[in-house]
Amino acid sequence: MIHHSAQIHPLAFVDDSVRIGAGTTIHQFASVTRGTVLGKDCSVAPGACLDGPRFGDGCRIGINAAMGPGFVIGNDVFIGPLVCLANDYWPRAHKDGFDYDDLRDGKVICVAIDDGASLSMNSSVLPGVQIGARSMVAAHACVDKDLPDDHLFCRDGRIRPIHRELRRMRDCDRSFDGWIEFSAQRKRA
Repeated sequence: MIHHSAQIHPLAFVDDSVRIGAGTTIHQFASVTRGTVLGKDCSVAPGACLDGPRFGDGCRIGINAAMGPGFVIGNDVFIGPLVCLANDYWPRAHKDGFDYDDLRDGKVICVAIDDGASLSMNSSVLPGVQIGARSMVAAHACVDKDLPDDHLFCRDGRIRPIHRELRRMRDCDRSFDGWIEFSAQRKRA
């Protein structure tokens, strides 16, 4: 079911098996197929390939992000450009023991991403991982273990709490003037 207020670009591919919430936008060349669920007010960027994941409300999916079934994504999650979520523990050309129906029906969840999390560009998340609420994954990182709430997964695999300064940066005014003010405060400190 596609909500009547959803906007789908004529050059996007959206099949009849998907559910798309009110106010969601799907841009050109995106592919949304095989039971994908998108909540309300989501945005799917050009070239994204969504083949069965489930999203909450207010999610942003970046250019050329790729994910299949077996992923449950909360509300207000940012998925950056070229992010890839993996759902196959032992990938092979043959698919013996790999059950798309169990993944699509939610019987098997490979990756769970909690509300408010952010995955930076070109990051990858391996099967069996849970990303905590309001956590962040660094650009080009490969996440191979759970990430607690309010933590940063660094490129080298370290996990660090998001401390006060990072929270301020995350929450500051995103206008150019806001960033200039934040930078000046940081230099004075």
